[in-house]
Amino acid sequence: HIKHIKRTLEETGFVKDYELEIYTVNNKKFPIILSLSQIHDPHEKIAGLSVLIKDMTYIKKVQQQLLQAQKLESIGMLASGIAHEFNNILTGIIPNAELIKMTVPPNNQNHNRANSIQKSALRAADIVKKLLSFSRDEKTDNEEISNLIVIANETIDILKKLFEKNIRIKTSIPSDLYHVKIDSTRLQQIIMNLSINAKDAITGFGDIT
Repeated sequence: HIKHIKRTLEETGFVKDYELEIYTVNNKKFPIILSLSQIHDPHEKIAGLSVLIKDMTYIKKVQQQLLQAQKLESIGMLASGIAHEFNNILTGIIPNAELIKMTVPPNNQNHNRANSIQKSALRAADIVKKLLSFSRDEKTDNEEISNLIVIANETIDILKKLFEKNIRIKTSIPSDLYHVKIDSTRLQQIIMNLSINAKDAITGFGDIT
């Protein structure tokens, strides 16, 4: 950084909006934008430097929050897309399975097969419902008495389907958590946000607990 700044000063006489990190007297690193310009005396000799330092800590924090929001939006769009694709498929499966059950005797082998197909399709429909619930954009508070364990497990089920196979998700949730009044979608987003951060910190294979 120093060599580049010196060379730029010598060539142009100024440095404008140069991003770098510096240390405080307590050895704490923080981001800045640096601007320098030469000060000349009446004889055009360099008499000093004008230095402007902008602390970028807050701006960098906002940028990270924006990046995280964009990641969440992308995950939400992916979840919504998957859910709608599933819906299109299930629209053909569930009614036909029900129709088969209506046209054959209850103890018939085809009746049992149709019943199994219907049960599997309904489980898939439940996953679709969860995906759409997570991906919807809530503009107002929608608080209700909710079971934290159920919300967490539903969100984790979604994560397991969306994350790559090299990421394993483990849970350690107490069985005696109180119910709370909360917007369940926002809690899902919090869990998803934390999980994305953890996923981004993993190189190769890893566990998220």
